[in-house]
Amino acid sequence: MNIFAVWAFLTALVSAHSPHDHIEAFDMAPSRENPDQEVMLTVVRGNLWRSMDRGGTWKRIVRGIDSRWELNYLLAVPTAQGTVWFLGSDGDGIFRSDDDGWTWKLMNEGLVQRKVKTMAAGEERALLATTDGRVYLWQAGESGWKQIAGHPEKVSAVGIDRESGRLYFGDEKGRLFFSDDQGRQWAERFFMADPAGVKAIHHAEDGSWLVGFGTAGIFYQPPPKNDADLAQSNNGLTDQRITHFETTSDALFAVTWNDGVFRSSDGGKRWERRAEGLTADKQGDRRGLPQFTVLRRSRDGGLYLAGYDGLFHSVDEGMHWEEIPTLPQTLLIDFDVSPDFANDQQLVAITYWKGAARSRDGGLSWEPINGSLAPSYRTQVKRKRTGSNEYAQIQRFHSIVHSPDYAYDRTIFAGLRNWFLISEDGGDHWDQVELTRFAEGEDVIPDRVVFSSDFAHDGTLLFCCRFGEGETRGGGVFLSKDRGRSFQLVFQAEGKYMQSLVTSPAFAVDGTAFVSSAQGNGKSKVFRSVDGGATWVDVTGAMEFADFGAELAISPNFAEDRVVWAGTERGLWQSKDGGESWRRLKTDVFPEDGFVDLISLAPDGTIVLTVKGEGHFRSTDGGQSFQRFELGLFEKNHQFNRLWSYSPGRLIKFSPGFSETGEIFGMNGEVFLKLDRDGTEVRELPMREAVSAVGEVDLAAWRGMVISLTVAAIGAVGMATVLVFRWRSRRRVAV
Repeated sequence: MNIFAVWAFLTALVSAHSPHDHIEAFDMAPSRENPDQEVMLTVVRGNLWRSMDRGGTWKRIVRGIDSRWELNYLLAVPTAQGTVWFLGSDGDGIFRSDDDGWTWKLMNEGLVQRKVKTMAAGEERALLATTDGRVYLWQAGESGWKQIAGHPEKVSAVGIDRESGRLYFGDEKGRLFFSDDQGRQWAERFFMADPAGVKAIHHAEDGSWLVGFGTAGIFYQPPPKNDADLAQSNNGLTDQRITHFETTSDALFAVTWNDGVFRSSDGGKRWERRAEGLTADKQGDRRGLPQFTVLRRSRDGGLYLAGYDGLFHSVDEGMHWEEIPTLPQTLLIDFDVSPDFANDQQLVAITYWKGAARSRDGGLSWEPINGSLAPSYRTQVKRKRTGSNEYAQIQRFHSIVHSPDYAYDRTIFAGLRNWFLISEDGGDHWDQVELTRFAEGEDVIPDRVVFSSDFAHDGTLLFCCRFGEGETRGGGVFLSKDRGRSFQLVFQAEGKYMQSLVTSPAFAVDGTAFVSSAQGNGKSKVFRSVDGGATWVDVTGAMEFADFGAELAISPNFAEDRVVWAGTERGLWQSKDGGESWRRLKTDVFPEDGFVDLISLAPDGTIVLTVKGEGHFRSTDGGQSFQRFELGLFEKNHQFNRLWSYSPGRLIKFSPGFSETGEIFGMNGEVFLKLDRDGTEVRELPMREAVSAVGEVDLAAWRGMVISLTVAAIGAVGMATVLVFRWRSRRRVAV
């Protein structure tokens, strides 16, 4: 075989790497509208998704969910009127849905603190524990919560006996308490000193019940003596860190932190591991999170297991598992409109895992533009060595944007993790600039690329990013003065990441830029530079935050009006003096403290913004008044807002000729749309069907094949040597 052909074959070995879908919450229950159908709800990477076909397809749910904090719990409660759903959070309290999870409203009446720790369902009621040790009860027909316990330790698990109505809670010291009078009096039932405490309480259909601990494993009480002592039952368990229990008609199931599912068919005396097909993710270990959490049984007997690496399904009592995709690899992340759109009709867009695509007919047809990005063995090894963790080599797009001078330079810029991409032929080929060289080896995730107003001559661009990992993680701003060929880290801020970055329309003259850092716990900030990004000062002023940073926008007429906009979890803010002072705007169409997570400005001054959980709004008078915009999309649970905290880009963009054409483009993860000026005409653009994965070289397979071929080559050389030696020997004999 030609050695060059072999080399080409080997370097073309690419395998798609499926990203982990961290299932942060999961539950399923019969549909209220159609009881023969089951509703699945899951929280994945901070977003709520719904499936009505047992995981075949998923729809993102946004209506009524204006959460400022992470969503962390899902609970389905059976009632005579149908399933009532509860959605817990790390600081917003509880959201409730009575229509199969399609719309939600906050239900916090009675809560002292709004950080949800754990929940449990019973017939017509639910138990809730918050992180301050309080336990609450909700009963069908009520619109709020009643506190039934205040515990000095953190409550780590709650439970309801559906037969007797007995209520339970366990704490982080390992104590278990019960109440037979709706929580008026509590008695200690059991104690097992455990540094991780009680983690799961479950009553089986046969009357037995189980208590799971964070390190001590399972304690079991057989039926029917409800007051008998609990006995440890860990026979067969290879992992005693229990996270959940579930039962079927003839078996008990225990979920463990790392080793997956165990099944018992003898009432909990012995456990058999059922984990074939389950996968874990090292990132979960680094973050100190369980690999497996919630197990649910469907009406058809199937089992569904939530994990850090995804949602898994079994049809044979857990003998074999298969992952069910929740986040589609074609999830839409960012897009851009060509500055020369009137002539070239070009759009570019990127997806979660399937790379980038380009349209040259206004979005009617698309083609992938990943061609030159498939890595060779050499570049993949290099990616493995860069960054501070094993995810640094992943070739996933984070941002994409045209050069402001695209009509002449045909240049597109894009960001991968630790790499800045430059295409000077409209996306056909890409040059890759390694960013860790300019960041002392730290991870760099480039978002929000912005340009000097005289980019054609000064070649200046900036991007903000999530910078570093672990103890070094924060936000950064990088500056390039040679069209992205080299960079300088010009600003770092503590916290989680940089949220947003904008430059003045006259940046080349006034050097003005604004950046927002997400620092958490209401401490986020906005900074301003007036010297081209060399130095930055805090101009946060009176702005209020919760956990995220601010979405920023700057007036097209900034040189004259000095107007800057900022959207936070606490409202829409405006500065009329270039960031020296800020005021929160009041409006009758959305809450004054609504979560404004997108602001987009048209060249003619039109403003479109997204208020999380409330919808889209538009102003045509410079922000003096707002009206609802494109209500039909929101009613279908579509909203143009970021998918997770540091999502890149502005997901509503105006055509450069908006004043004449009225063309608006919007993206929400699931659909890419073209709208008219008033949002009355909506056309979906078929971008997702055109993309293909960038991929990565499977180094293990590559090395294995190289070793095999090397061994084979050595063997072939050896055989040839033997044959030549024998041939020469025979010739000597013949002579």
